[in-house]
Amino acid sequence: MQNCENTDSWFIIIIMKNIIKKLLNPFNKANKELPHIVGFKGGLGNQMFQYAFGLAVQKRTGRRVIFDKTIYDKPNKRKYELGFLNLDIEFLENDAEVKQKFINEQNPFAYEEGLFAYKEAMDYHGYFQNEKYLAGIENQVRKAFTFPKIPKEDEFNSEVLRMVKKTKNPVFIHLRRDDYLTNNWVLPLSYYQDAVKYVKERVDNPVFFVLGIKCEDYIKSELDIGEDYIVLDEVNFRNKEDWKDMYLMTKFRHCIIANSTFSWWGAWLGDPAKNRVIVAPSPFVCGSDEIVCDSWIKLKR
Repeated sequence: MQNCENTDSWFIIIIMKNIIKKLLNPFNKANKELPHIVGFKGGLGNQMFQYAFGLAVQKRTGRRVIFDKTIYDKPNKRKYELGFLNLDIEFLENDAEVKQKFINEQNPFAYEEGLFAYKEAMDYHGYFQNEKYLAGIENQVRKAFTFPKIPKEDEFNSEVLRMVKKTKNPVFIHLRRDDYLTNNWVLPLSYYQDAVKYVKERVDNPVFFVLGIKCEDYIKSELDIGEDYIVLDEVNFRNKEDWKDMYLMTKFRHCIIANSTFSWWGAWLGDPAKNRVIVAPSPFVCGSDEIVCDSWIKLKR
């Protein structure tokens, strides 16, 4: 009798476990189908890093990735700026419904391998400004960031492209002032002077083109780099088409970038097959050089 009671109890336990398992299966399946989320924030250069990181997460984890741009639905100086690109992108519809575990990058500008180790769906937040995140997906990133063609009717940009194309060694110099004046992040004139000297010692007959946003007066009146240069008008900024300045940067063979993700991408998206000189300030930002690519030249600011 005792053995029969134990057997009955054992069968009851098995049946209950199977019932619980069936009840939980839909939840488990739904959890497995939850996508990773990557949050957008900042301006154009920042958003490009975040999108590229999302591509890396999808490749490394095999889980679908969607993007959260709801931060731009609130009063914000910034806006979502990737709309001009033909991206294969899915957006989070309502951030109040997020069930994924929140994770923030621990060390801005540094590569964090551990961000790819999570088996469950994650809600990623950060800037992810490191070329190592692009390893293995470089071609995919370049394809994603294929800029629209400049129409012939766009006289300003068409003329700049013609000048760059007919120049053997065009070099862009990017200045970032505007909000950097408030943050005390503006690069000293000596950085640009040293960068120009470095390029001239290694490049035959370089032609320098200078561009920036809200710094036209400074460029024309105070920028003394010891060399003649061509100033590119701020037409694209005034037309609220900043991306066209980045597109122009990608067409230059050599680059002197600012401590800005905007000119970082302008340099990185250039033709990698050419023998190029790319100069970046050191430290780049916040005492860190992690964002600077290994093949680029670091010059003390």
